Amino acid sequence: MSLIISDLHGNYAKCKAFIEYRPEEEHIILGDFMDSFSASDEDIIATFKIAVDNGCVCLCGNHELPYLNNAHRDLRCSGNRYSPELFHVVNQYKHLLHGALIRDNYLLTHGGLSKKHGKPFKTIEDASTWINMELFWYLDQPVPPESLSSIFDIGSLRGGHQDDSGIFWCSIGYEKMDIRFNQIVGHTFRPEPLVLLEGKGRAKKKHVSVDSPKFICYNTATHELEDFMLEEYRHDEQLRKILERQF
Repeated sequence: MSLIISDLHGNYAKCKAFIEYRPEEEHIILGDFMDSFSASDEDIIATFKIAVDNGCVCLCGNHELPYLNNAHRDLRCSGNRYSPELFHVVNQYKHLLHGALIRDNYLLTHGGLSKKHGKPFKTIEDASTWINMELFWYLDQPVPPESLSSIFDIGSLRGGHQDDSGIFWCSIGYEKMDIRFNQIVGHTFRPEPLVLLEGKGRAKKKHVSVDSPKFICYNTATHELEDFMLEEYRHDEQLRKILERQF
């Protein structure tokens, strides 16, 4: 069983509340710790470090990619900063970042595995293994732009030159996801978490997006969304709105 959120972007209060919610369970964050239009570098670093130091399993998001030592300029994102402190902290912990995970028969990536990018793989294990191999190879050595793996593809929807996005830029609800696998993703912001049933009949798969300001996580064992707002704020709508719109 795992509890999952994504796209914190320096929201320390949300990260801390998540860690303190059901601490006996595995906590997973699907990337995008870096960058913000409102949080300071100090907030971003503190949020990243509290997650790592408390044993959260962390994925790499597209907003981590520009801070890697060998980052290619095409991988820059909105809100990207030229901050030596952020470069340092990402590279300090980069080998703890996963490209993909499997939990309770869900494929976990930052943005999602599209139909096009998933086509070569027969199983969820094959897809996860390939994604992680490609990311780890990228983390370990400089990679020229022409040799970048397709996991880094940026589709036209996100301002790139490919038809479909790789796992860092894929946009659930807008691009064709691989409907052979259950998937949990972040990256595509919505006011509320999104749960979709894809496919037909008994072959339907569940696709979940947790990129939302809400203090809500997804439980892979119960297949339900859960509220992890601090108890003292849970029923105070005004305070809740302040926290959930803070960033």
